[in-house]
Amino acid sequence: EGKTPATTTTANSNTSNRPTQYRRRKKPRLQDCETKLATLRAENATLKRHLEKFAKKSQNFDLERQRAEQNMKHMIEKGEQNPEKLKGVLDKFTEMYSDYGNHREE
Repeated sequence: EGKTPATTTTANSNTSNRPTQYRRRKKPRLQDCETKLATLRAENATLKRHLEKFAKKSQNFDLERQRAEQNMKHMIEKGEQNPEKLKGVLDKFTEMYSDYGNHREE
């Protein structure tokens, strides 16, 4: 009989403390969520800028490639007599796709 009231008292004191502990935990969790949201928004903005930069760079690369293709096609159709000139254009075109050329990091 003596153990039952002590357990009940302990249980009652734990029960009375739980709402207070719960409220104290809830505020930091909300703040943690807000902090995480701000971090994710900043990361999202960074990723969007990176995507825009990459898309613009890719578009410029495609335009440069098309110009080089048109230039080579025009030279061949025109019957370019200077093989060195054609070789220079071809080398520049090849350089754009080379893993070891000037454009390797693009």
